[in-house]
Amino acid sequence: MRLGLGRLVERFVLAATSGRRDGAERLLAERPELEHGAEPRGSNALAHALDYDHDEHVRLLLDAGGDPNEGALLVHAVRRGRRPELLRLLVERGADLDRRGGEWSTPPEHHKTAYQNAVLRGRADAVALLEELGASTELSDEDRVVSAIARGERPDEPLPRELSPDARRCSSAPPRAGT
Repeated sequence: MRLGLGRLVERFVLAATSGRRDGAERLLAERPELEHGAEPRGSNALAHALDYDHDEHVRLLLDAGGDPNEGALLVHAVRRGRRPELLRLLVERGADLDRRGGEWSTPPEHHKTAYQNAVLRGRADAVALLEELGASTELSDEDRVVSAIARGERPDEPLPRELSPDARRCSSAPPRAGT
């Protein structure tokens, strides 16, 4: 019986996160579609590896041909609070610095770049890296206002009447420790 892609991703994640690199490599060899396969809501093995913040597993999938632009994974990594080293790895492997993305439930017109997400979430480490790597530093008025409020500053512009889903989440969430 051949496992469906969703179950296969689960097995890969289990092998990768339990330190069984040989098992993860064997799954990739047996089912090469694993590194490319997207599930209905845009989830794939590379996104799962990013969720667990394991450089080695992300590297393994990228080496096997995983696409860092499938599902806007640079945005995904910033939104999940991943370390700058992991963000750099994705960019070095071809991630589009200015690709927009967001949660599957966020309407596409509200998707943001990795840089915009880093600013909204107060990720000074990610902001500095993305600037260094050449990402667009374009911000909307909403991004500037919400990020100022999140930093405890008084914004230069008034708060918009309606906020995008990300801005609402970021303006109501407590600041992350260490960022």
